[in-house]
Amino acid sequence: MNAKDCNASGYSIGYEVAKAQTATHCGLLAREVAHLDKVSIHRAAMQRYGNWTEQLNDYCPTSGFLMDDVITTMLNAGFDIEDLRHLETLSDTEVLRTLPPLQRYPQHIVRGDVVSYLRAWAALLKGKASGSISEVNEVEEQVESKARDSKELPAFADADTTTRFSKREAIIVEL
Repeated sequence: MNAKDCNASGYSIGYEVAKAQTATHCGLLAREVAHLDKVSIHRAAMQRYGNWTEQLNDYCPTSGFLMDDVITTMLNAGFDIEDLRHLETLSDTEVLRTLPPLQRYPQHIVRGDVVSYLRAWAALLKGKASGSISEVNEVEEQVESKARDSKELPAFADADTTTRFSKREAIIVEL
């Protein structure tokens, strides 16, 4: 360990960053989605230096780093890199626009701000999901109408035309 890796008391700065990774918004989400405990996330974060934003910038699904495996699990749950970046800093402009004007500058360390942001994100996702369901219903109605008229299904009608709920939406809406 060299001097730039240590603070004045001799503790590794990387250790402190990794320890903090388990208590951040992304860390808490990782614990929920990946079913990992604080120790496992801490161990993964210790393999490479950086906070969640830096880890997301350096993400490589084939790196072999445990932290990248944690991120991959979150991506497989339906989140994307931008979702995670915004979650960590409460910065998604689409979510912020849904908040009352005086709440559009949330502090990521203030519990009430985090709760308001997550509720707004959940409502936004729920609204998008409802819109998607409406679109699917419209397509299904068109398919049924054409089927009644022509006695055959159009080429765009397939068995996969159901709801558009992603895993991400389900997780956030449950919060």
